[in-house]
Amino acid sequence: MMDVSLLVDEYKKIRNDVRKVYVVPQIDFSSPRTNYLYLLYKNFIEKNEGSGIEIQSLSTAALPTLVLSRLKNEKSILHHHWFEIGDFRTLIGMSWKIFWLSLFKLFGGKIIWTVHNRFPHYNKYRRLNIICRRYMAKISTRLHVHCQTAITTMSPILNAEPGRFFVMKLPEYPAEIFPQTVAKHSLQKRYPEIHCSGEQKIFLMLGEIAEYKGLIEVAEIFANSLADKILIIVGPLKRWDRKYVAKLL
Repeated sequence: MMDVSLLVDEYKKIRNDVRKVYVVPQIDFSSPRTNYLYLLYKNFIEKNEGSGIEIQSLSTAALPTLVLSRLKNEKSILHHHWFEIGDFRTLIGMSWKIFWLSLFKLFGGKIIWTVHNRFPHYNKYRRLNIICRRYMAKISTRLHVHCQTAITTMSPILNAEPGRFFVMKLPEYPAEIFPQTVAKHSLQKRYPEIHCSGEQKIFLMLGEIAEYKGLIEVAEIFANSLADKILIIVGPLKRWDRKYVAKLL
């Protein structure tokens, strides 16, 4: 189980009197069992621990709220996740982010940045991504990663001293185990277009549908070598992967 006290300790290291943590991007409160951000802050949201810290998630459009929080002298900090350019729209949005985050920092704001990937999965703007991510590392007070090895990897890439990183593992994703017959019945009831015999094996791939995961290659293996099995791919889709999904279909 994830030790939420580690996160509380990190928040208090950069602001001992912290009472609110702004989280960017927005938390998906409709998916409490599968949304990474919800699971990371679960104990804060459901008030299962006694830190007294309030979580408020913000969209990129709402970033001016951060500067307002400094003008109001709130006892708050920012915990930002991801920071990357994936397409032209996010390329334009990056200047908006940098402007407001820089003002927040200038007015005394404290930032924790969770570094999820060595490089963004979408490498169209690789050099620009490196420049922007190094700037984000520079203005962040602390850098959060999910394993010790990531510190060795990311420190030279981000030009950040290893001592500025801290490790807290990924949150646990709750699972429910069903008997095979019950699972198949529930699946076919929800998705009647799926037809399978009682003994036919069903394989499920979960997670964001994206090109870097090699889903087409997996589908080809099933089509060519595992034709007697059923593969179901389930997950959200980002707008820049629509052409890829068209190929998959």
